[in-house]
Amino acid sequence: MAVTESPARSNGRILATVVGLVAAGVGANAARRALSRRAQRKAIGGHAVSDLQALGEPRDASARAPEAFRPDPTAPVSEADRAALAPATGPVPSIAQPRGAVAAQP
Repeated sequence: MAVTESPARSNGRILATVVGLVAAGVGANAARRALSRRAQRKAIGGHAVSDLQALGEPRDASARAPEAFRPDPTAPVSEADRAALAPATGPVPSIAQPRGAVAAQP
């Protein structure tokens, strides 16, 4: 004999589903509004970042950054910097032991 749900029980499930969907919609709308308000707010303090502004007027290479912040391409490279930028030479790290290796025994 098949068991059927009572109409009151199925109506309760429908109502719970509708309430859940409405709550999810309200939450999504609130999150969208909060994010759009955050994007519209202007930054307080600080300064405009010249490199990230839209390129409205034509610029040459000297207008990109202040002279004090530009690197000197003719500066000598120290040996420490040269060694730090050298490629790694050595065995490739691996999880597996090489063939023929004997596991350490206690």
